[in-house]
Amino acid sequence: MLTSIKLKLGPKLVIFSLLAIIPSLILVGGFFYSLLQKQLTDQIDVSIENNLNFVKFHIKKELERTQNTVRVIASDPGLRRALDQELSLGLNSQLNRIASIYPELNYLILLDKASYVFAINTINAQKKKIPTEDILGYTLENYPLLPQLSTIPSFSKPGFDINLSRFNLDEKHAKWFSAPVMVRGEAIGWVILSYRWQDSMTALQDNLLENLTSQGIPVLGSGIKNKQNDLIAGTLVNEENIENRIVSFNIADAELSIVLQIDSKLKAKAVSEFRLLLLVISIVLVALLFFIILFILSY
Repeated sequence: MLTSIKLKLGPKLVIFSLLAIIPSLILVGGFFYSLLQKQLTDQIDVSIENNLNFVKFHIKKELERTQNTVRVIASDPGLRRALDQELSLGLNSQLNRIASIYPELNYLILLDKASYVFAINTINAQKKKIPTEDILGYTLENYPLLPQLSTIPSFSKPGFDINLSRFNLDEKHAKWFSAPVMVRGEAIGWVILSYRWQDSMTALQDNLLENLTSQGIPVLGSGIKNKQNDLIAGTLVNEENIENRIVSFNIADAELSIVLQIDSKLKAKAVSEFRLLLLVISIVLVALLFFIILFILSY
């Protein structure tokens, strides 16, 4: 008799139990779903933001490192002695030796006190002969990339170096760094370093793309733009469904921005796949709960 009643009540109890529990599961599941989805989106955003800030930090450190490099070159005893005695004999080979150590430079110039080219390297770090002799004795006073010449190191904003085509080098954006050659407390000349800014920054953007791709973030391109919205380093694509992330920074009063392109479709797909995974897990949990209740009521 009791067994018969139990068998009759069993299915009803299961149904009533499920009807009572399922709404709670839906509410709790919906809460956790929205929470986890937001957490996933926030995690992607934080990762992108951190990587962009890292690139910005690295650019600053690269500027400081190059500035220190120019300062060290300007303190070379041979350069100081040559300018002080106004003797350029042997300076070319000395500048070639210095240039061979620094692959990030286009060329290296030694200016005299009147801003005339006193010496310049003729072989770069890639062991390539460059025809730089043509500007010996010329003034660089009106060159657009020439930074302020003073007793402290300085650098220019990024721009096209008009000497690159003259020297049969690739025409790309460069930066000029300067450091004074000090003798007896006086600047008797300056070292000018033409820095391969575009190449260095493009390599940095490529590293950014590689890092984000390894984290599963669907990035398409990364580059640096100037105030006129011209791309001056990196690679950007021209496609639809692109989400741009931008971080601004300044170099020598030049307003620049790092632009990171994300495939919004693939990003949405990742969130959609996450949503599907949660749905499958929810169905499995409800089914498991159903069988547990059925198992309990069968005894």
